[in-house]
Amino acid sequence: MLPDGTVVSLHAGSQITYPEKFASGARRVDLKGEAYFKVTHNKSKPFIVSSGSARVEVLGTQFNVNTRTSAGTMEVVLTSGKVSVYYEANPKENVLLDPGEKAVLRTGQNLISKSTNTDPNYMAWKTRVLVFDNETLSQVVNTLQNVYQTPVTLSDPALSGCRVTATFDGQSFESVIEVIKETLDLRVKKNGETIEISGKGCR
Repeated sequence: MLPDGTVVSLHAGSQITYPEKFASGARRVDLKGEAYFKVTHNKSKPFIVSSGSARVEVLGTQFNVNTRTSAGTMEVVLTSGKVSVYYEANPKENVLLDPGEKAVLRTGQNLISKSTNTDPNYMAWKTRVLVFDNETLSQVVNTLQNVYQTPVTLSDPALSGCRVTATFDGQSFESVIEVIKETLDLRVKKNGETIEISGKGCR
């Protein structure tokens, strides 16, 4: 809970920095990692999330920010309200998001692209609800690693194309892996902290 009543859910290993009391003019926070924001509405004080040169500005809304996607990118997915995404040096070259839209910021190139969010699991790290609809096993593994913060590897590249259709609600990492293992007839081995998946592959 921030000083203005805004509620922030932080993903494991993430960090937010904010003042004991917000100054007049704007409410500013710095984020490293991934977080979900439920911002208290205040028309006179915009809420600004900073990560490097990237900025996400709102008056009152709900959105997810992930600063640790693939190298050099940051993702913003809007749940409700409206947000403005821009770079510190060019605030007028902003991109506005509507609910259900996603912005990907390529910070090294100062580029912002907007699209419809097609990932039903962008909030799974917070909700523990996972929905896979004919997803490749490689994509499933990426999602599981992000949600449960447990490294998972595929022993054979041929496994990455296997398809998974399943829904999990509040289940443990172990039970999710067990269902996938039984469904695709795979083998699962713990190698230190890493879970290694092996099997025949799929055609």
